[in-house]
Amino acid sequence: MQVEPLIDACQQSSQPVASPLHNFVPGVPVWEEYTCFDYAGLLQPFPDTNASMVYFHTTWSLQQHQAFTLTHQASLRSFLATQPPHTHLILWIHPNDELTLLANPLWLQLPKDRLDYRLYDFHSLIHDTPIAPFYTDDDSPKGSHPDQLKLLTLYSLGGVWFDLPTLFIRDLSPLLEQEWMAQGNCQSSMKGNPFTGAVWHFQPRSLGLCEMVHATLRHPDRSGPSLYQFVYRNILHHRIKPWTTLPWCFTDPSQCKSSNSLPSPTKANAKFDPHRLEQVFAFNVRPSHPLDMPGSIIQYLQQKWAS
Repeated sequence: MQVEPLIDACQQSSQPVASPLHNFVPGVPVWEEYTCFDYAGLLQPFPDTNASMVYFHTTWSLQQHQAFTLTHQASLRSFLATQPPHTHLILWIHPNDELTLLANPLWLQLPKDRLDYRLYDFHSLIHDTPIAPFYTDDDSPKGSHPDQLKLLTLYSLGGVWFDLPTLFIRDLSPLLEQEWMAQGNCQSSMKGNPFTGAVWHFQPRSLGLCEMVHATLRHPDRSGPSLYQFVYRNILHHRIKPWTTLPWCFTDPSQCKSSNSLPSPTKANAKFDPHRLEQVFAFNVRPSHPLDMPGSIIQYLQQKWAS
């Protein structure tokens, strides 16, 4: 493996992460039976009357999603229905998509007390950060790096990033004591790259995020899981504890064997065990079914939110 020195400015600006009260990783294999689900169900929120604001972030664009659908609306509704009052969701969009979003009735129907949209502005996000000296006001970002928005919004504000659409099943508070990336599927417990998940949590000014942003500058050909894995190993090589890998079923419970996975939330007439669904924290909706046709799990959750 290629080893590179860590960025001095990243180490100087990063904040230490407190020791976690919860252990996320079971001591037994998480791809067997319903071990992962049962372990996830053990993690419950602690009473916290002095909780500070936690930002949730996602992005929507016509180029990527083609339309703002019922499933996208359900994703944002799931945040409002499950996360505590000290959380706020920001939908990041590019300026060209603003008028389209504001004209969409599905967006207009959503309450905005803990939800708003913001226009993605690269220079505003990097202002007063260790990344800023690498750019001038006349510089444009290095292309449209696919990791750029995710990394910079989390680095600037911290919190939870989720790929749209993701359905939140219950309060994520037990998971917010430490930094993590969700594991995309159970197979990466044995081999492969675990950093393919659709949900992350990092503190603002995180060392790991800072290193990832600088890695996109040094290695513009490297992105996604290969970038995350490279930075993870590089930080570990320097004897610094990297972020945690959240077990697959916590946020991607359809990504294991047919015997211990839940069906896609958009699959119609799907049979599932509500107990298993309610053990997990979130459900990344993979585009294997039409997003404008809510399936059995989405319908079940909508009834639960309305009750």
